[in-house]
Amino acid sequence: SLFGQMAYIASTTGVNMIVNVFCGVVMNAAVGIARQVNNVIYNCVTGFQSAFNPQLVQTYSSEKMEDHKLLLSRASKISYFLLFTCSYPVLINVQYLLELWLDEVPFHTAALCKLMIVFSMIEAFGVPLWMSMQATGKVKVYQLIVSLINFFNVPLAYMALLLGCQVEVIFLINVLIGLCLLIFRILYVLPRIDYSIVDYFNATLVPVLSVTVTHVIVMLLICNLIQIGNGVLYLIGTTSISLLSSLLLITYLGITKSERKALFTMIRSR
Repeated sequence: SLFGQMAYIASTTGVNMIVNVFCGVVMNAAVGIARQVNNVIYNCVTGFQSAFNPQLVQTYSSEKMEDHKLLLSRASKISYFLLFTCSYPVLINVQYLLELWLDEVPFHTAALCKLMIVFSMIEAFGVPLWMSMQATGKVKVYQLIVSLINFFNVPLAYMALLLGCQVEVIFLINVLIGLCLLIFRILYVLPRIDYSIVDYFNATLVPVLSVTVTHVIVMLLICNLIQIGNGVLYLIGTTSISLLSSLLLITYLGITKSERKALFTMIRSR
């Protein structure tokens, strides 16, 4: 666990130090602003994740493996959907939102915000897998491998800036490392809880990809049709449409029939 925390600190603070050395304090300020935006958005899902973590441990320790697998799938999906629903309006309006917030927006800030938010969505999807591994108690090998993968942020960031790449490349590398971590977690964790990778793929990745791809296509078409500039009306219009579209797609593509029935029952009871 200590090694894991060291790798995490290296991949955040270490990268900030490298950016400061190569690009100066102005670029470091842009990174700091982007992290603030990302942290605010990620708070949308932290409460939910805090709620399901004890249940994942409880179902595993009680040897209720079918319940554990079902909870793992649902937690992965809902974590992603919550963050995706909150973050997509920000992704398409980030420059305007930054201009509302700041008198002068540092160059590259909008692009850095987008890359950090994408990384957070990948991370939110993988958190339940990490908690499921914690529930098994066998974390030594897992933690060492995850830490090593995470630590690659630092030398890769250094090499990218040394070769003259833009600062966005560092955080693109971070996104790619996040994808590598997610793939590793899927391949390493699922066999240890006797969960078929194919079943997990069908239960979580297929709905997530279906909702994401469809929503992005719908929003691209709508954003091209809306001709009201980049002001307040555009912000309100795209945010409203994005929220409505994501909720409808999640309801009819992202969750199963039984989950949808339970959702409608809960809404009626309220």
